[in-house]
Amino acid sequence: MNKFSDNYPHLEALLNGYSSKGLQTTYTYQDHIHAQALSLFLANSELSTPDLSRNNVAAVIDGTLEWPNSNGDQPFKGVSIPLEFFEEHGLLSFYADWCQIHANESIQLNKIDESVVPLVQTLKLLNDIRWGHNGYTQPQLKCSKAKLELFFWEKFKRMDITNILTTLTLKDEYLYLTPGNQNFNELVITYLWSELRNIAKPEMALKKWLLFISSNGDRACIPSKDILEDGLYSEFCNELIKYIKNDLSLAHPIKVLQKQSVNEDCFYSIVAPVQTTTHVSIDINSDNRSQKIENQELPKPTIDDLSHQYNLQNINITENFQFVRDMNITRHWREPEYLYTSLIWGVIEDNITINGRSLHSYQIIDDLFLIAKTHPILRSILFVSIPRYSPTAYLIWLISHSEFCDVGFYYLIQNSFFENNFNQSSDSYNNYFSSGYQKLICNEYFSSLPNECIEKHLLKVINFLGERCHLNNKNYTDQDEYKILKIFLSQLNDNQILEISSSFENFISIKDDEDNLTFKNYWYALGFWLIDRQPIENHQIFLEKLLNYYKLNFEYAFKKPYQSIHPSKFLSDLNWGKLVSSDNLQFILGISKEYKNWIDLLKYSNKNEYFDIARNIRQYLQVLMKINQSLESDMAQKRIIKIINLMGFTNDEDFLPIMDTKYHSGEYTYDIWTQFCIYINIVDDNKLDYFFEDTLKIIPLNQLYTLIENNIIISRNHLYHEEIKNRMPINENLSLDKLEEAFVSAWRPSDKDIREKILNEVNSILSQPRFNNPKHKFAIEIKKKWSSYNYKWKLLNLLEKSNSDPEEFQEHVYLIEIPSIENDHRSNINIAHNKECEQFRRYLIAASYIDSNPQQSRDIIEALYKETQSSHHLLLLLDSNISLSNKTGKSENLDHILKVCLTEHSNTHPADLSINWINKILESYALLKNDGDIDYFWTQLSLHQQNFENILYLYCQSLINRNKPLIAQQLLNQYCQLNKLDIKELKIDDLMKELLDSSNKMAASQIIEYAFESNQRTPAQLSKHYAEIVSSEFNTYVSIISPRTQPHEFLKNIFVEICSELLLRKKNLQLHDKALNLQISEEDLINDWFTSLFDKRMAEARIGFRDQKRGGQSSNGLSPGEIDGFITDSRNRRIAIFEAFRLFGLTKGVIDGHIDKIHSYDEESLDQVFIMAYCNVVHFDQLVSKYINYIDNRSHTGFQQTISPLKQLSETTENMWVGIETRMRGDKETIFYHFLLNMKIKN
Repeated sequence: MNKFSDNYPHLEALLNGYSSKGLQTTYTYQDHIHAQALSLFLANSELSTPDLSRNNVAAVIDGTLEWPNSNGDQPFKGVSIPLEFFEEHGLLSFYADWCQIHANESIQLNKIDESVVPLVQTLKLLNDIRWGHNGYTQPQLKCSKAKLELFFWEKFKRMDITNILTTLTLKDEYLYLTPGNQNFNELVITYLWSELRNIAKPEMALKKWLLFISSNGDRACIPSKDILEDGLYSEFCNELIKYIKNDLSLAHPIKVLQKQSVNEDCFYSIVAPVQTTTHVSIDINSDNRSQKIENQELPKPTIDDLSHQYNLQNINITENFQFVRDMNITRHWREPEYLYTSLIWGVIEDNITINGRSLHSYQIIDDLFLIAKTHPILRSILFVSIPRYSPTAYLIWLISHSEFCDVGFYYLIQNSFFENNFNQSSDSYNNYFSSGYQKLICNEYFSSLPNECIEKHLLKVINFLGERCHLNNKNYTDQDEYKILKIFLSQLNDNQILEISSSFENFISIKDDEDNLTFKNYWYALGFWLIDRQPIENHQIFLEKLLNYYKLNFEYAFKKPYQSIHPSKFLSDLNWGKLVSSDNLQFILGISKEYKNWIDLLKYSNKNEYFDIARNIRQYLQVLMKINQSLESDMAQKRIIKIINLMGFTNDEDFLPIMDTKYHSGEYTYDIWTQFCIYINIVDDNKLDYFFEDTLKIIPLNQLYTLIENNIIISRNHLYHEEIKNRMPINENLSLDKLEEAFVSAWRPSDKDIREKILNEVNSILSQPRFNNPKHKFAIEIKKKWSSYNYKWKLLNLLEKSNSDPEEFQEHVYLIEIPSIENDHRSNINIAHNKECEQFRRYLIAASYIDSNPQQSRDIIEALYKETQSSHHLLLLLDSNISLSNKTGKSENLDHILKVCLTEHSNTHPADLSINWINKILESYALLKNDGDIDYFWTQLSLHQQNFENILYLYCQSLINRNKPLIAQQLLNQYCQLNKLDIKELKIDDLMKELLDSSNKMAASQIIEYAFESNQRTPAQLSKHYAEIVSSEFNTYVSIISPRTQPHEFLKNIFVEICSELLLRKKNLQLHDKALNLQISEEDLINDWFTSLFDKRMAEARIGFRDQKRGGQSSNGLSPGEIDGFITDSRNRRIAIFEAFRLFGLTKGVIDGHIDKIHSYDEESLDQVFIMAYCNVVHFDQLVSKYINYIDNRSHTGFQQTISPLKQLSETTENMWVGIETRMRGDKETIFYHFLLNMKIKN
């Protein structure tokens, strides 16, 4: 095979550079002399016994061949078990016609069935022969001393054989070589082949060569190509391939190889099975434990039952990729066919070469794979054994071969160069390095795919990649496996996407295949990815099939609970809203129409299935909540609330409530209760009557606090706090860990009483005898923890009593003694406990100074943070710097510590930060007047976080200070709307006072005026407000006239409307020349139409196009580039770029030229770009598909990584395609809208 690829040099350098293979051995002159001498001995030697060939071993087994025994007796008289039985059951093999024994364990005959005894005795005999035990003569190579001396004299002019060959032993005038792999190296093997060819023909020479190798050990290498003459080397390889083809041991079924592997490790447990029970006794009062192992013998299998005792993995022998996957599921530490593995590996290494961008392989490689089609064990050597050693050239050859590219991809994509480096940040160069390697592998794989049945290959590979993804892990997006899947999908072209879509639709439509019906989250990763890439005509069909597939998965999981669907962050991140509309909402609700019957399935009497059933229900609730957040529906809300009311919590001890926090631990950790607490904020109170009246009363105290922490509805605060006040922890029957959750959550001043109640309850529990002088580490840990809480509680009370007087607090705080846990003050537990309490004391001292003396506060907490590197201490350090900046007006230190904080949380998305951190970061940005940063940070928060009062206040204050009162007003209006309150009822007097005290008094007075003006406005007021609105900044204008629309969406909607008008008039935009066959006009003419329509529509808002002019540079940087247009606001400030061109096909040069010049004339880094393509093609849909793929895979000059790839928007029609992508320019996001208009008029 000859193939060329730009990827080869990079792949070879990467794989060889990280290869664990050592440097090539350098041989000395003495090494050569030794190798020649040993080869001379071997070539002229003979075995001291009969060989262990298949025929001789068969004769030993049936008793017709008596093996030499120095003891003189022959206790073994033969057995009636045929040799084929030993081979079929993987007990013996004859690779290269030499017996290998795969069951080497010593077995007590009284532990096995009588019928198996002859079998075990035979195996013991053969092992004795192999190792020379119990008087049996071990097969050894021997040569007459006199004969060898003649050869040595002729060759070396010396006769001191044992001085050269020190491993030989002399006995009865014969020199013997003790068997062992240590006898051979590449040099010896090379000289041996040369010597044998001097005395025998190629076929006989190879048989003798293999005999010498096999009788000495189980591994070898092939002769060196560099030392042998070309003719001798080629002769060896050709003869070896012929021999392999005729070796029947390689033609056995693959199950024989599996049995050989199993027997190597555990033959004893097959013939003498036992059930092992381990009894562990743990002393609750100490770390002492006793262990007793009990072995119970199971029924002993007879020889006739032996074939049924192997629990073997089913192997797909028809398809290469699945064959490799199946064989790699269970692999033992060493292959039983290692001799052939090492020989064939050597042949492959020498016959595949990579030279720069070219790869070449010789015919001998093709011959091997041709033989493997009829020799299953050879196939395993080629596809499983050899790739395990990561031979670079061979793996690249596999991925480059159209028939085996799947196998090459399987091994190469699993390489990880930094697998032991767990502390790499998400933007470290190592991640880019790995990503580049993965893209190389994917690129080479796609270039090698065969033309036929391509979708089957791709779907199998996606299945493999998906199974490797840990999508149940909350950090799944950071893991290499998920990134590889994304890279693989991103490199699919349009045709491949269509083929996969078709295969995937067929796959999810099968209703009677258990494998299809079993929920696998990676199929949803693929399904949701494909939705955005469906042709318009198939979009709805595909969507409905995927929704139906979810229904099938859910129903199947109820029938087979062990196949339950687990709620996860991954499933929560999927856009379930795009699957469901008002038209098919009833379908998804139909899944739960019998939800009242689910309560019976959750009963503990339902064996062990109730736990998995609950998981199914929880995941279904997760889907319903995600849908309802995108689609307003009373029916969906009612169904969710009814399910929670019925089975979320209970006082009934007969069934497991689905919101029990025991689900929040372990492998499938996902806190759906917190998700529900966030979701309930969008549900009206009138739908929560039963929830408030009954369910609320049975929610455990710790989970009730979670509800409070996530509540943003003002009217519910009192209700929740009243419920907590009425609670007595003693009646809650909470475990210590749940009491701890509640205690930590009760941090508000109003929670003082409940904290005290919790502490009293815990102290009552800890006073029980089991906690008196405990010795067990867990009990000690619990006492330590609550001792710390008691101490911290005393300090907090003291701080409160000192009335924020830090000097008084510091004077008395040291009088409160840190309690000891154990009598030994020097114990590790006491030392750790004292350190924790001492650090908390310093923390509180620093906090006490934060208002009166922020410099003192900062000095204390800075020293503490250097010791602990604790996130809590870093937060207080930021807070102290904020206070200091407020007091001194200097911001240098604050700017520095904010950067430290942002670096510390660089791997955490803002939406995943705690509310306290969000507050302090916003406050820092506001003080530093980092307007761009605070706006960007705000956009990264979830809508739920934005509606927390403190966060909203801080951002509104920032807007007021920046003369943006209208945006602040709009945010307050939305907050009022969420709370169903008039702004006068909002009770934000404190907020208004803060705004009045802000530096921009005029802005504060404006917002108050807007907040409290009557709804019945006079014409004068309306006139004034109209003038203010149309003269305001563009973002402010949009927030007023279209509150729920982002500025870029507002412009996009205008573009959609104008494009629709253009399409109606497209006949007027044609060049009516028969010779040109109705070609569309020059883009300038169409642009004139477009801009005139835009200006007319937006005239009242004073938003329009600025005239085209020559400015910036073209994409090649040599000449000015033509700017098709800027969109400007009422103050003539540029807010977006407009770039247009004609397309008569996928003309990449045209696309590149227009897109790549954008950055050169956009010196302001505008965050909105509108690209318009006027298309004149016969097949518009095909052009769209090619355009999407091209844009996804290109880099826009001046812009960095893609944040969100190009995806289709709902405004797309038959003649207009609308898409959006987001890219980074420096640290700023830029949104690209792409419009493709079908200007073609059918003749």
